[in-house]
Amino acid sequence: KFAAKAAVTYSGYVGTVSPFTNELLVAGINEHRATNIPFKAIVEVVPTTSSMKIVMKQIDEITPSTTAIDMHHYHMKPFTAKKPLVFKDLTPIVLHKDTKVLKSKTNVKTFESTFGQTVGLDMTFKVDTESDLYDHKTVMDAWANYKYNPFIAGW
Repeated sequence: KFAAKAAVTYSGYVGTVSPFTNELLVAGINEHRATNIPFKAIVEVVPTTSSMKIVMKQIDEITPSTTAIDMHHYHMKPFTAKKPLVFKDLTPIVLHKDTKVLKSKTNVKTFESTFGQTVGLDMTFKVDTESDLYDHKTVMDAWANYKYNPFIAGW
């Protein structure tokens, strides 16, 4: 039996230590991915009949009142920060009070698409973006790099 969850966060930055304040002055990105597979699978192998039985069930935490489950979340946020050196306050850059997330001048756009109904799933692909260059063709061109496989693209 299993119910899988995984999360990865990457922060990259470039900057300098101010000779006047002895603080770290940086600009960077924070990338975060979280994947949740909300089912449990029971695999039963019967060697005498050369058969395998796979039963997939939703995990117990999902109740009839659950309306949506995030199976995959991804964000990339550019930021600037001014903070003491890491060994002085032990606070990660992206969590420091003087870190500012950079916002685009354009309005946030939302794209939604449903899929999976033919196999009994009611899934929605939802994207919130500030990019002016985001449309269906751009998404399909990006997915083509990964042969339209979310497992290759995600990790």
